[in-house]
Amino acid sequence: MPPLPIRAAVLLGACAVLGAGTSAAAAAGVAQAPPRCPSVVPSSVRPSHWAATRQTLAPPGAGAIRLCRYSGAIRSGPITGRLVSRRLLERPSLLAALTSDLDELPPIPNPPPPCPFIPADQVLALLAYPGGQRVRVLVPLAGSCAVVTNGSISRFTDEDVASTQLIAELDQLTGYRAGSTGERGSSS
Repeated sequence: MPPLPIRAAVLLGACAVLGAGTSAAAAAGVAQAPPRCPSVVPSSVRPSHWAATRQTLAPPGAGAIRLCRYSGAIRSGPITGRLVSRRLLERPSLLAALTSDLDELPPIPNPPPPCPFIPADQVLALLAYPGGQRVRVLVPLAGSCAVVTNGSISRFTDEDVASTQLIAELDQLTGYRAGSTGERGSSS
C-alpha cells in the first residue's frame, strides 16, 4: 500500500478529475440527469435562482426531463399524493415540445376564478439544462381550473387547447395505470 501522502495525492487527483468532469459536461453543453422523484408530491415548488424562470415557466433548451406522477387521496389538509410512475425523457424533439406546451398555458386570470375541484393526480417535471440549471414545474392534472407553477411564475389550466393538449400529453408520457409503478424507459 502506498504511503499516506501518495494516497492522499491520488485521492485529491481523482476528486479533481471527477469535479472537472462535471464542469466539463456543463461546459460541453451536456445536461446532467434530473434528480430522482421525491416519494411524495411536494406541497410547494421553491423558485429557481435562474433568471429565465422568472419569465418562462419552462425555459427552452432542456437536456433531460424526469416526469414524476403522483396520485392519492385529498384530505382537508395538504395533498398527500404518492409517487405512482416516473419517466426520463431525453429525445430533443420531445423536450422541446413539452417545454413549449408548458409555456403556452394561459396566465392566471385576474381576479382568479373560484376553483371547486383540487385534483388528486399531479406531475412534477424535473428539468435539467446543459448549463447546470435545474427547474421544477408542478402540474395538477385537472382539465381546468388548476395552477401550474415553477415557484417563480404560475400559469393556469383551463378548457383551452393548450391546457387540454398538455394534460393529455402528460397522461400519455407518464403512462399511469392503477396498480403499476416504476420507471418507464427513457425516451431518447
